[in-house]
Amino acid sequence: MRNKAYFCKMNNTKSTHIGKLIKTARHLRGLSMDDLCHLIGGCVSKQTISNYERGKSIPNGYFLDLIQSVLCLPPHFFSESQPILDDIELRFRGKPPVKELIKLKTIIQTSVSSYLHLETMLGLNNRYGNPLVADTIACNNDVEFAASKLRDQWRLGDNAIPYLCSQLEYRGVRIIEIDFGDLSFDGMSGIIKHLEQPFIAINKNSTVERRRFTLAHELGHILLHLSDTTENKEKSCNYFAGAFLFPSSAIEYELGECRKSITMEELISIKERYGISIAAIVHRAYDLGIIDRRYYDHLYDDWINKNRMETGWGEYKIPDIPRRYEQLKARAISEGIVEGEKEEVEITIL
Repeated sequence: MRNKAYFCKMNNTKSTHIGKLIKTARHLRGLSMDDLCHLIGGCVSKQTISNYERGKSIPNGYFLDLIQSVLCLPPHFFSESQPILDDIELRFRGKPPVKELIKLKTIIQTSVSSYLHLETMLGLNNRYGNPLVADTIACNNDVEFAASKLRDQWRLGDNAIPYLCSQLEYRGVRIIEIDFGDLSFDGMSGIIKHLEQPFIAINKNSTVERRRFTLAHELGHILLHLSDTTENKEKSCNYFAGAFLFPSSAIEYELGECRKSITMEELISIKERYGISIAAIVHRAYDLGIIDRRYYDHLYDDWINKNRMETGWGEYKIPDIPRRYEQLKARAISEGIVEGEKEEVEITIL
């Protein structure tokens, strides 16, 4: 068997790595160790599985082939080196059940691994680079400057960014869509340690405006040099998202430098053209001093807080979804590198 030959050569470091992958596979399917024992017909004990997961002993090829088959894992799951994404920080509104949290983390890890495996098979080099790596962030003015600098570096101008997903994918950011029904989950980002390359995972069930803001927010986490002394990293990344999607020159063109009141028609028009929510537009106008605190509170208390989903307040017409993974998969199939029917197994875990 393919796995037997591979694991005969494993050292302790690799056994620890494989142990984490066994645990990942189990969590991916929401299984306890007892559940896994039952599914594989009791061929090994719960204690043995525990030893495998902790790297205390090395699993044989038969065991790995068995759980790969039983759990419907992609063919490369154990035979190729996969990144273990430790310390994943998911951004939720509220506190989800621990079991759901573990499963979501595992789905993200497995999806990123599948993405990397596909790139490796195609012999692709990632083009990621951070134009803001030398910039220190201490205040909102620094964040504003960083967002403007990034737009200049990426030649985006001062107008709307129609296809944000495509822009980020072109710059080397891998984007993963997660089909997670609980809308309290927005997204997360991370760096694949041994490659020093980023990924962003987003909830595909959010509105397009919410997804775009989440992408820009997570981009802030990836690019901005936010030190441990930064007072509130989440607020800094929210500010960055607003500044990146709706630069100061654009909002001043749309709304002017000072307003006592704003009509809903104006806000809807901006939302539909810039792909940013009305809530984010109002917050941006307040940040830049276009509206005062009293009017900001009025807009939130009387409008926004009563219609959080912004139902009936227009929508961004461009779907703005990630496409690179599906394009790479189609390319690999057309070049005969993978077989289409085998790839379908992989799709079920994304």
